[in-house]
Amino acid sequence: MATSFDFSQAPGYLIRRAHQTSMAIFSEELGGYDITSLQFAILQTLVDEPGADQITVAQRVALDAATSGSVIMRLEDRGWLRREPSPSDRRRKLLWLTAEGEKMAMDMKKPARKVQQKLLAGLSEAEKGQFLEMLKKMRLLNSKQLDIVEIEMPKPVIDNGERLPASYANFCMTNKHVIVPTYRCKNDDKALSILQECFPEREVVGIDSTEIIWGLGSFHCLSQQEPSANFS
Repeated sequence: MATSFDFSQAPGYLIRRAHQTSMAIFSEELGGYDITSLQFAILQTLVDEPGADQITVAQRVALDAATSGSVIMRLEDRGWLRREPSPSDRRRKLLWLTAEGEKMAMDMKKPARKVQQKLLAGLSEAEKGQFLEMLKKMRLLNSKQLDIVEIEMPKPVIDNGERLPASYANFCMTNKHVIVPTYRCKNDDKALSILQECFPEREVVGIDSTEIIWGLGSFHCLSQQEPSANFS
């Protein structure tokens, strides 16, 4: 008799349930602020790094540039942060909290601590430390140190004074290929060469994404939504 895979004990399933619990507690404690956990993280980042550029902020909160752009825009619409061009490069937008945004960030610190306390309430002090250390280890691939590969940015792509999130990292992987966005600049070939070394078992193919990036994303973003098709 066939037996199913016991997904209820699988690490991925348990992590997803823990994340659901975390989001439920966050909503319970900070629901009155009408804010998401990502928006909260961006506000707290700007408390520590006022004047950071949008790409740096996205890296701090582990977001891709396209997603962070829409989150930042919503915070700007609420009057909680402002964007200003960099004095040294007006294509770069620097982010600052407004007086109201800073007040909100400070007001939310207490309920945010309560979220963490509730989330770990069922663990002893020793278990809390062990749990956090295990989570940090899970950020590494197969418990080994990640090999960070540096790759240059393409030339800036500007639209109405805003720098668009052009990046070679927004590639899409298929079974036999890595589809990489290019931007008609000298760094294209260098980026393709570096990525080919990273994926020796696949063919790295560069495709011009200069027009696509106006939609604040490229091939990786496009691959998230695929239309259904009937091949019969």
